[in-house]
Amino acid sequence: MSRLFIIRHAIAEDRDVFKQTGLPDDERPLTSEGRKKFQKVAAQFHRKEPKIDHFIQSPLLRSQQTLDILKKYYKKATFSTSPHLQPGAPFDALATDLKTYKKKTIAIIGHEDHLSHFTCYLLTGQRQGAFLRFKKGGIAALDFHNEVKVGDGHLAWLITPKVI
Repeated sequence: MSRLFIIRHAIAEDRDVFKQTGLPDDERPLTSEGRKKFQKVAAQFHRKEPKIDHFIQSPLLRSQQTLDILKKYYKKATFSTSPHLQPGAPFDALATDLKTYKKKTIAIIGHEDHLSHFTCYLLTGQRQGAFLRFKKGGIAALDFHNEVKVGDGHLAWLITPKVI
């Protein structure tokens, strides 16, 4: 059995306010409040799930900053970046990415609503519609019989930062 954790980045700067800086949305950072709240999430997550072999992050800054917080707790894990975790990226490409990792416990860090639709795709094999949503800093655990396989996932749990 393998486990995949799906993590939405922590609270980032307001999109419309950040747009006024003239910088691309890819560079929108976490807020200080977002960092503080996710620090608590990361600590509790590590207590519940102390071993993750590999983290894959979106190339967007807020995802990278969320992973930086997690790195403090998962010092033995390896890390990579995938363009397939960007909003709008094709689900099949991301699912293929996940199959290339032979590790048993993987975590991905990305963005809503891409993550909710991708999660439902892994659970049902259906490309349209999402029956769950990720809050900022929310985490889901999906179990698979062997490797990550579309339609073969089982939702073990989904938590919001408020619960932690």
